[in-house]
Amino acid sequence: MKIQYIDIENVEFDNICSSLIYNPNTLDSYDINIISFANPNLWIFNRKNKYGFVLSRFEDLKNLISMVHNKKKAKIIFLLPQDLHFFCDDWYGANPILGYDDENEILRYHIKETLLYTLRKLNLIDENYFPMLSIKYENNKTKILDKEINSSFYFDDFINDNCVVTKAIDSEKVTTMKEIYDDIYYTFLNLDNESKILDFLREIKLIEYNKELPSWLNELDVFNDSQLREELFIKNKEKIEIESSINIINNQLEDNKQYKKLLISNGDELVDLIFKVINETLNIDLKDFKDIKKEDFLFKVDNITFIGEIKGVTTNVKNSNISQLLHHRMEYEDKNDDKNTKAILIMNHQRLVPLKDRQPVNESQIDFAKKNNILIIETIVLLKILEKFRANEITKSDIINMLKNESGLLVV
Repeated sequence: MKIQYIDIENVEFDNICSSLIYNPNTLDSYDINIISFANPNLWIFNRKNKYGFVLSRFEDLKNLISMVHNKKKAKIIFLLPQDLHFFCDDWYGANPILGYDDENEILRYHIKETLLYTLRKLNLIDENYFPMLSIKYENNKTKILDKEINSSFYFDDFINDNCVVTKAIDSEKVTTMKEIYDDIYYTFLNLDNESKILDFLREIKLIEYNKELPSWLNELDVFNDSQLREELFIKNKEKIEIESSINIINNQLEDNKQYKKLLISNGDELVDLIFKVINETLNIDLKDFKDIKKEDFLFKVDNITFIGEIKGVTTNVKNSNISQLLHHRMEYEDKNDDKNTKAILIMNHQRLVPLKDRQPVNESQIDFAKKNNILIIETIVLLKILEKFRANEITKSDIINMLKNESGLLVV
C-alpha cells in the first residue's frame, strides 16, 4: 500500500511518502493521497485582488485540486484544519489584534475565523471537491481503534447517511464524510502524526488492520495446534538446511564461473587465476611473486626451477611467444648459473573465439617447443588438470611429473 502525504512543509514519516503542496508527485502513483489543510502555516493571506484576500499558496492549491479532478484511481483524503488563527495584511470590518515578534516588529493583523467558511468564500477549492454543507464549531472526540482523536468542527447532521464515515463518541456529530460517487474523504480529525494517520486508515478500512492478539491467546493450544507447531518447526529446520545447501551450491557455481574465465581472460586477471590453480594443485603460493617484466612466475620443485610465461591472446600460439620464454630462461640461467630449469608457456590463445571453433596449436610451434624443452599448456588443459585433481583422479606428484618430463604441447 503506497501512501503520499501532501503538506506545505516537509514531514518525516517511516512508512508514508511526504511531498510538498507546490511539488506533489502524481496522485495515481499512490493508493492513498492525504492532502493536509491542517498546517497553520498554510493560512497566511498576503495578496489581495478584486475578490478580496487570497492565500499565499493559492495557485499551488488550485493546481493540486486540478490534479484531484484528473486522477483515475487514487483515493483522496482531505485533512481539514482545527480551530486556529490565520493571518492577513488587512481585513475590512474586523477588529485587529496587534502583537509583537522577537524583534519588536508589529505582526500582521490576527483574526480568528471559521476557516472552512473562509475556504469556501475565497473559492480556493472547486465546489465539486469541497462539500457545500453546514459546518459548525464544536470540540469533540472520535474513537479511532483504541485512541480518542480530537476535532474542532463537524459536518452538520443533515448529510446523507451513505456519506458518514466517523462520528464523535458522545454527540455522534459527523467528523469524517465521504463523497457518494468517488473515493474522496474529508475529515476534521486531528491526525497530527503517522500513528494516528495509519490508525485512521485502518479504522475506515482503507488499509488492512491486524489486531495484535494477547500473548496468552497465542500460547493456548486448540485442535491440532501442537502438531502443526511441531510440523512447522521441522519444515523451518528443513528450509534452513535447504537454503544452506542452495547457498553452498550457488557459491560453488560462482567459483566455477570464475575459473571458466581462464578461457577468455588476459593480463592480470588471467595471471591471478593461474596462480590460484598452481596454489591449489601444487601447494605453491605465488601471491608475493613480483613481475619485473621478465618471466611471469618462477618456482622450484625437486631441485628444478620452473620458469613460466602466461599469455592471453586473440591469435593462435606463435613462435614469438615461445622465443620470449626461451629468452627469459637463458637470462635466468646465465644470471644464476643454474642449468637445471624447465620453461612452461601457459597460453589462452584465440580467447575471443568459442572453444569449439578454436584452431589447434600448429605442429611447427609444438616442434619448436620440444626442441627447446618448453612445455606449452593451454588454459583449457589447465582447467582439466584442476578438475581431475579435485576429483582425486591425479595427484600433486602426477602434475609435477608432467611439468618435469613433458615438452611440446601438454595433453591430458
